[in-house]
Amino acid sequence: MPVTFFLAFAAIVGCTGADTDSDTGGTALVVGPVDDFPQVACDAAGDEGLALHVLAGAVPRYDDGYAVFVRVWPDHRPGFEEVLPSPPALERGAVVVTLLEPGTSMDGHASGGPVGESGTARVEAVNCALRYVRGDTFPVTAGPVVLTGVSFGAGTVMHAALEPLADGAVLFEAPLVDQLVTLEPTPQRTLDPSFVPGTCTLDGGCPFPGRGPALVWSGSDLFHDLNSDRVKDDGEPVLALMQDPTGGSLGLPSVELFDEVAANSATVFDAAVPARWPTRAATLAYWASRDATVPLQRVRDEGLGRWLFIATATDHVQVLHEHVRVMQEALPHAAWFRLDPDAAYLSLVGAPAGLEFPAFATVADPDAPGALPEAPDGLITLAAELELADRAHANDWSDDLDAVLAP
Repeated sequence: MPVTFFLAFAAIVGCTGADTDSDTGGTALVVGPVDDFPQVACDAAGDEGLALHVLAGAVPRYDDGYAVFVRVWPDHRPGFEEVLPSPPALERGAVVVTLLEPGTSMDGHASGGPVGESGTARVEAVNCALRYVRGDTFPVTAGPVVLTGVSFGAGTVMHAALEPLADGAVLFEAPLVDQLVTLEPTPQRTLDPSFVPGTCTLDGGCPFPGRGPALVWSGSDLFHDLNSDRVKDDGEPVLALMQDPTGGSLGLPSVELFDEVAANSATVFDAAVPARWPTRAATLAYWASRDATVPLQRVRDEGLGRWLFIATATDHVQVLHEHVRVMQEALPHAAWFRLDPDAAYLSLVGAPAGLEFPAFATVADPDAPGALPEAPDGLITLAAELELADRAHANDWSDDLDAVLAP
């Protein structure tokens, strides 16, 4: 990709004053050999530290510093993978920061800490990255800092953004609440017949009347036995999978589903509970960063944070939009909330203006064209990031803008 418009502060950044290396023929400046940079200190990443990737535009967006975008992917995506492209942000005077979560590695770099499903470690890692961006050793002058979360990365962002280290957060393709809401009403994109659409709430979750006694473990998956024959038939929702009983990973259910299984274990299992069945503590740890129920409750009750939520007409998680309904119970009560970027910022990046929030009250047609794309979209997300950064820089939180706030 072209590099004439940005400085690349490459891969593991933890200090200033490193030697520069212009072996790219003058088109870019790489700050120091990558291996010379220490990791960022972070309790969640142990003695080895946290690996960060930092790219900075050639010219800062503001006279007094850069707009900084800390982007958090879902945890099944490598941290340095560009789910959203960096160059358009760099051209507009931004710094893009990504991180390798604790216990992972990529391209010869690694973050310390135990490998596992601890969601609290993911949240702390994001906060470590934010503290580094706000600290004295960040290699450029940071202006407003925006957190961007994609898919389950948005849940991590919601937890981290409640600590006042970011000026706002962009949420895209964001499930936000736990699997009880995001997956279970429509597993395999089919509606569980025991669920009534429109009944999920932020405090109460989703009701499934009578489902508990109808759960059956087949030896490889947990399913809702609709005809009570204890055999997995076509059309019966599968709620948790054990891909390889000898060494694979068991799909962790929501905490609510875990409790349903525990309360009905005599009928769920023909024999003893499998040795590799997850514990409740492991289930809680798994959802600790993916589930944003608690931060959503705090946003609603305490008016916390500034959020820009990007709507999608179809959904990469489920057919029903129950999680968006639940989100709407909370985010409008935040210190500031906007649905979709302002038209001025969509025009700035060349995205279409006049996008409409889709209706979520009924089961969506997954094949129908939507007002916004289903997959992460770089231009629309960039419009949201730039808008939040400019609003924070100008301290302008009005409902609508007539023009872009920054030059």
